[in-house]
Amino acid sequence: MASYAIQRRRGTAAEHGSFTGLAGELTVNTTRNTIHVHDGSTAGGHETATIQLDNLGTTAINAHLLVDTDNSYDLGSGSAGLRNVYISGDLTVSGTTTTVSSTNTVIADTLLTLNNGVSGANSNDIGIFMDRGSETNVSFIWDESADEFAFANTSAEDGTQQVTLQLTRTQTSTPTLQH
Repeated sequence: MASYAIQRRRGTAAEHGSFTGLAGELTVNTTRNTIHVHDGSTAGGHETATIQLDNLGTTAINAHLLVDTDNSYDLGSGSAGLRNVYISGDLTVSGTTTTVSSTNTVIADTLLTLNNGVSGANSNDIGIFMDRGSETNVSFIWDESADEFAFANTSAEDGTQQVTLQLTRTQTSTPTLQH
């Protein structure tokens, strides 16, 4: 029977930098409170990540978070998703449906573009639908056929489908703005 020995070593980050451990040897970095896995030839071995990833530089993280063009990845799920995500650059979302389920949505932009990407003559009404629960939904739309804005009760529509609305105008008085 072959004899094996389990050997544990520990040292500071500086000491790890000049130490080459045996293949498969584990050592404790007392400066960073991490484990290093050694391969028998790399000085310092390979430091494992902490749960906060705070001992890795952005180069190490970026190299492992790049999405290969031949693969797709899901982050989280309906029952176990990401909580708070902070993005300090641009965010591009491509797909057929984008769902934002937040109580309040705050947008600092002063302009919103709806119906972006249409080429040629537009034949679709464009607008905002407001879900009122068990009450009739309402909308504020640009009625393409009448070439004007309109407010509408939209009981059969909730804004999830691309449609052209058939509006019937029944206005009997001039609307006024309430302050």
